[in-house]
Amino acid sequence: MTPDAFHALVLQLAAVRAKPVLDTIQFQVAARTFATLGWPATGWAVIKLSEADQRRALRLDPAFRAEAGPRGRRGVTLVSLEAVRQDHLAEVLACGWRQASGTRKGGALAGQDMARSA
Repeated sequence: MTPDAFHALVLQLAAVRAKPVLDTIQFQVAARTFATLGWPATGWAVIKLSEADQRRALRLDPAFRAEAGPRGRRGVTLVSLEAVRQDHLAEVLACGWRQASGTRKGGALAGQDMARSA
């Protein structure tokens, strides 16, 4: 997956705002950042998940891994864009979106049910 494809996928979720910050793009819903493109480097992204959703994501696809240190233990999850399957990424982004939006705290990987209908 390319960074442009990641960007387009995130913007399919309802009420998402993209905010450039230095060399990254932060994605926010309800004024809370749930994903960042370009961190820690080009070709990577970070998604903030509940601890339970992070455990599921790490089992789902080897392209996901917990960030080292205390942030990783609190759900901050790295994703290699080159290695991730798009359907897996869409599921995990939806989880991060739900947590940040307050729609449902944490929860199971449930697909793109929060995506805007086309």
